[in-house]
Amino acid sequence: SNWDPTSWSWVVTPSTIEYLEGTSSTSQDPKIKFLEVGTYSVELTATNSAGSDIEVKTDYIVAMYPAPVVNFEADYLSPTTIDTVSFTDLSTNFPDDWEWSVVPSTVTYVDGTTAESQNPRIVFDETGVYTIELTASNPAGSGTEIKTDYIDVREALSVIVSASTMEICNGETLQLFAEVSGGSGTYEYNWTSDPEGFTSSEPDPEVTPDVNTTYMVEVDDSEHIVEGEVEIVVNPLPEIDLIDWPETLCNQQEPPVQLQVSPEGGVFSGEHVTPQGVFSPEDAELGWNVISYTYQDENNCGATAQDSIFVDDCVSTVEFNQKNALVEVYPNPNSGIFTIKSNMVIDRLE
Repeated sequence: SNWDPTSWSWVVTPSTIEYLEGTSSTSQDPKIKFLEVGTYSVELTATNSAGSDIEVKTDYIVAMYPAPVVNFEADYLSPTTIDTVSFTDLSTNFPDDWEWSVVPSTVTYVDGTTAESQNPRIVFDETGVYTIELTASNPAGSGTEIKTDYIDVREALSVIVSASTMEICNGETLQLFAEVSGGSGTYEYNWTSDPEGFTSSEPDPEVTPDVNTTYMVEVDDSEHIVEGEVEIVVNPLPEIDLIDWPETLCNQQEPPVQLQVSPEGGVFSGEHVTPQGVFSPEDAELGWNVISYTYQDENNCGATAQDSIFVDDCVSTVEFNQKNALVEVYPNPNSGIFTIKSNMVIDRLE
């Protein structure tokens, strides 16, 4: 004022203000803080001994929030590559625009969020340490917060199931393996089977299935559960039939005997028998002679059957023709009681 007022009266509308540094509504040069966002009108009445004058400036001050002070947090600082991490914007001064940056950039925004979302949800696709940066803005400006090496991403829990062999013969034992990696490093195992009947909490149990069986395992590291399975083929053992093996043979004048079996192609073993199954009673020991037959099929599954042939101290009952003579001895073999038949007179030898 050019007429030297001696008093002042300030009126601010709306009145959501605060006078600072000891000034007041009657100060000549007040300092004012506007407490709410909006448009303010300012009125000044200046007075001296000659009177007073009023100046009104409508919508003179536009108050807005200052630039954001940026901060944020994540709900999981040590996730695996299958975990979703939720980020929360903690910035003050009401930002209305956000820009997230992740280094390295091997991430996926999920659940409809993006790098421009206020509170994004992120899956970190690779293991390693990630730096997170957030820039938040409002009409007054922007601010940035960088958290270096903020997220440490671990390998996700996984399991690979295998076996010492995928195909066995009935009666054989094999070992199952659960190769686990990632996760917390502390694992619990739960093995089951189909058909049902097998359970185990060991990481690498032994099993003896008697039919084709699928073995399943669940691995729990207290954070996640993963599953795996392996199928084992069980081949039956071959069935061996010993066809009409003789029970008793004589050790004199007895020709070798070809032992018959089904299926053919296996190996015979025992005293006085060839690998092909020819048994020589004249060379055998008196008494029981144990003979075994072992056969292995196309699946490398083998079986063994055995029987005994009794070799007696006797003369074989053989048929022979000499000149016009015909002599028959039967039955053959026999237990010592037999019949002799001839078309000629047989003289008794003294």
